[in-house]
Amino acid sequence: MKSSRTGRQTTWPPGKSNNREVLIRGWRSYVSPESYDSCFMNSQKEYKMKSRSTLLVMVSLAAVVFLALAPATYAGQPGFDDKEIRIAQFSPQTGPAAPWGAVARGSGLLFDLVNEEGGIHGRTIKYYIRDSQYNPALAQAAVKELVEKKGIFAFTGGVSGAGGQAVKDYLAKNKILWVVPGTAALNTVADREKVFPPSPYRFCSYPLFEDEASIVTKYAVEKLGYKKIGFLYQNDVFGKGGLTGCKQRLASYGMELVEAIPVEPTEKDLASQMLRLKNSGAECVLMWVSPTLSVITLKTCETIQYKPQWIAFDGLSDYQLMHNITG
Repeated sequence: MKSSRTGRQTTWPPGKSNNREVLIRGWRSYVSPESYDSCFMNSQKEYKMKSRSTLLVMVSLAAVVFLALAPATYAGQPGFDDKEIRIAQFSPQTGPAAPWGAVARGSGLLFDLVNEEGGIHGRTIKYYIRDSQYNPALAQAAVKELVEKKGIFAFTGGVSGAGGQAVKDYLAKNKILWVVPGTAALNTVADREKVFPPSPYRFCSYPLFEDEASIVTKYAVEKLGYKKIGFLYQNDVFGKGGLTGCKQRLASYGMELVEAIPVEPTEKDLASQMLRLKNSGAECVLMWVSPTLSVITLKTCETIQYKPQWIAFDGLSDYQLMHNITG
């Protein structure tokens, strides 16, 4: 697809052409609301909504619909005028979480489609992507540059728990909308109990990592019957949130983790950590890490012939993605 506005050439992955059809029908169902229900019922039947990449592109549709419903009073604010709406996303196009960079590129496909359909109330979407490399310092620098030099009206996505933490206060202070952030690590259970909503400018869709880890731990214990559970987590707000939820759920059963191992996002060799997991006797391991770390983990465990039951957070739940990158 080539956007007449930007001239950007976008090639859909082989075998994924149906994704564009989902976007087309999703957007047109908003333009023609009476077809909304049948459109998405058919989409669910045909694609069964199993692909995380498709789901996250559809999240961008939610961002577009949100902007389409934005009141006329937004006109005149930075990034929003009679001609265009400026939207941005920081994203790991490279680095340890590069597979998740597809989310930002998928958003761009949708925004191009919306522009081809006439934009939002005649306004063209101008979309900016900045590569954060899954580095919170780079995410912070990118957001500051976009807000102060490009005059961004709203952000969407932004995959990275630590990156989200690094920019959330800046965006709120500058009253910049953030629609469907690409992380659940912006708030903790304690934050949620202190104030709700956490920010009038942030519209989140993900469950908290504490909650998600608690639920999958319950599944591992009650449905799968595991007694010896380990936890592999990224040593940041994302991984620690999952660890907290897992520990809290296990405590309710009078259980403890047999091993909890932190890893840094940029680590390449996990041999010693995987030996620790194997020697702990963990029969089931919960994994709260990026795609690259998960690949290193699985390949290392294959080498040492360690085959526990793996249970991962939703970011690793796209079977096709994980199959492609693990071989």
